[in-house]
Amino acid sequence: MRQEYDIANPRQCSVARMQASLDAADWHRNLEFIEGVKAEIRAHPVASNPMIGLLNRGAFGLQALQQIHLEYRHAIVQTFTDALLVAQLETRQLEPRLKPGSKMAARTLLTLNCLDEFGFQKPSSAGYRADPICAHYPLYEQVMEDLKITPQMRRDYVPSDIAQATRGLWRKVSGVL
Repeated sequence: MRQEYDIANPRQCSVARMQASLDAADWHRNLEFIEGVKAEIRAHPVASNPMIGLLNRGAFGLQALQQIHLEYRHAIVQTFTDALLVAQLETRQLEPRLKPGSKMAARTLLTLNCLDEFGFQKPSSAGYRADPICAHYPLYEQVMEDLKITPQMRRDYVPSDIAQATRGLWRKVSGVL
């Protein structure tokens, strides 16, 4: 029997298909897990770090802003889309325990995130609208230029131990970065 589809609402449709691929107890257990992760994030010190308020109030000079942005670039920006792509690949682990094709709902959700990261705009009648320069990573590099961080400064930057450890987490989890 052919299934109905709804291409106008990919996020909602994907979540519904993911829910349909699990029994109610597994879905509920996964929701509890997600709520637990969200609670941990909300309770983490970084969520209420006074640095955020200081950044928003413009309390840092150029040199401090450069350092902050170089750290974040190394720890997160350069590898985030790589991690998303690895997550897409790893959805293959769903199929041995769920029905064939079940990984596609998770991949669709991750794809929506990737499209945003890669700078895609909502499709037009002419098709997809995108330019790689609109991807988040190149936009971040533009911020670096606005902060007068030269390519040489980027190449020479030695990240802190914590930035290296954060980047190392991506490598550890993915095994490929």
